[in-house]
Parts: sequence; C-alpha cells; structure tokens
Amino acid sequence: MNKNRFTWKNFSIRQLELYAVTGFLFYVMWNSLELAQYVFEYFGRTLEGYGPPQQRWHRVIAGGFLVWALVITLMDMISVWHYTKNPDEIPKDVDSQ
Repeated sequence: MNKNRFTWKNFSIRQLELYAVTGFLFYVMWNSLELAQYVFEYFGRTLEGYGPPQQRWHRVIAGGFLVWALVITLMDMISVWHYTKNPDEIPKDVDSQ
C-alpha cells in the first residue's frame, strides 16, 4: 500500500473516479426503459409489456447505486481522516515483506 494513498488529494481523485462510474450507472438505470425503447425502435421493433411499474424498480436500483457510492465515500473519508491523524498506523505493504 502506498503511504500517499491516505491523503485528501488522493481521496478526492478516488471520489471523482467513483462518482464518474456511479453517475454513468445511475443515468443508464434511471433512463433504462427510454434507452431500450430507442434501441428497439432503431431495429424496427416495439417495446411492449414494460411501463411505469418496471421503470420504478429500475429507479430503485439506480438509487441503490447512489447509496452505495455514499457509503463508500463515508468509509473512505473515515479511513483518510484516521490515517492523517495517526500516520504511524498506516498498514505496511504485505507484498514487499
């Protein structure tokens, strides 16, 4: 493990990467039925049997991605805060021993 991993600068970079991926997944799941409808129309087919009840569940899953990202952010924030206060407790790299 790199000692510089537990800095606020690296924390912000990790969070930027996390929310870029989470934002993409959120967007796709939130609009999944509209996106599927565009794909089906492109191939000359119709998307039948899907409507607001299915869209609701896709949006629940999309919200789950955001909750997942917030939990990861909180855990990472606590970790960085702890190791900036206690730098002697930073775990040593297991591979180099």
